[in-house]
Amino acid sequence: MRVRLIDLDELGAVEHPVIQFTATDLPESVNVTLTILPPVVWFINRVDESGEDVERWINDALAGDWGVIYRDGYDLGLEDLISKGQSMALVGFIHNPGDTRIIHVGVPNNAPYVKLWFNGEPLLESKEKYILRPNYDGDGRNYIDALMRHGWNTVAIKIKRVDEPVSAHFIMSESGKQLHRGLTDVTQHRKPKLTA
Repeated sequence: MRVRLIDLDELGAVEHPVIQFTATDLPESVNVTLTILPPVVWFINRVDESGEDVERWINDALAGDWGVIYRDGYDLGLEDLISKGQSMALVGFIHNPGDTRIIHVGVPNNAPYVKLWFNGEPLLESKEKYILRPNYDGDGRNYIDALMRHGWNTVAIKIKRVDEPVSAHFIMSESGKQLHRGLTDVTQHRKPKLTA
């Protein structure tokens, strides 16, 4: 059996639909509960090495001028997308239905240059290659606390490749005492609607 969803905007952070199966030889039907986790949506574009116009990047992504990739987890899957000597920017939109809070964000990577902005604020810059070890706790070099507002938030990441393919992840978790808990109430599979 195949289930196909047409409109990601119809999904919440986690959906639990129930599908009922009825076998012709059995007197009772069986209900099966599924858990659907929507993909993480990233808007991507090649950028100049020196360019860092994050506001323009966000507006271009909102307008639909950038490419779109769908990921099913933290791995950004950039190995085949960035050619040697190029830089790529990614823009993501995160909807927080809860209160404004401090979260822990990270971009564990093996790239020679990565920069992270959260809600337009530059938070993290990495200028050397590290061993890739993605996790909620972080290694202290590629992780930082960020203020997540109620409603829409933006994340922008710039990654540069020199020779070897680069791997990178974007990770969010609760901050402080709750450091090892992922964020289960946010959505990353859609973008804010443009207003006229």
